[in-house]
Amino acid sequence: MLDNLQLQIKSVVDSKSSKDDFKTYSITKDIDETLKQYPFQNNERKLITVETSEGFEYVGNAVLTKHILFNLIKNSLRAIRNAGKGEITIKLEIGKKFNKLIFRDTATGISKEFLPKLFELFESQSIDQGGTGVGLAFVKKILQSYGGDISCESVEGGYTDLH
Repeated sequence: MLDNLQLQIKSVVDSKSSKDDFKTYSITKDIDETLKQYPFQNNERKLITVETSEGFEYVGNAVLTKHILFNLIKNSLRAIRNAGKGEITIKLEIGKKFNKLIFRDTATGISKEFLPKLFELFESQSIDQGGTGVGLAFVKKILQSYGGDISCESVEGGYTDLH
C-alpha cells in the first residue's frame, strides 16, 4: 500500500497523474473510512462532527483522498492541541456547478499575513511543531488533478475553513 501511495504521490507531484487512473468514489464513504483508520489519541475522535446527510460522488483516487483527509485532520488536531480548545466539523454541500467538502476547526485560526502562503510548498506556521509546509501544497495539487481546488477562510483566534 505504501509503495502504491508513493507512486501516486510521485505522479501528482510530477504532474503526470492520468485521469484514466481515476474512478468514481463516494466522499461520504471515504470520510467514514478515514475516520475509522486515523490514529486518534485519547479522546480526539470526539472533537469531530460529521455532517454528511447529503453525500456526493467524485472522480479521483480514494487513496489520495484519504491522504487529503488525514492531512486536514492532523493539521486541525495540532492546532486544537496548541490552542487548548476547539473542535472540527466536516460538512458537505451539494452545488449546481460543484460540490464542496468544508473542513472547519475552531482552534487558533490563521493570521492574515500567512494566509496567502498557506498552500505554498515549504511554507508552514508550525515548523517548530513538526510542520514541513508540504501537506497543504500537496493537497492542493491532488485536488487540482481531480479538476477541483482548495481555498481557505480564517479568522485568527476564531476558526479556519478549508473548502
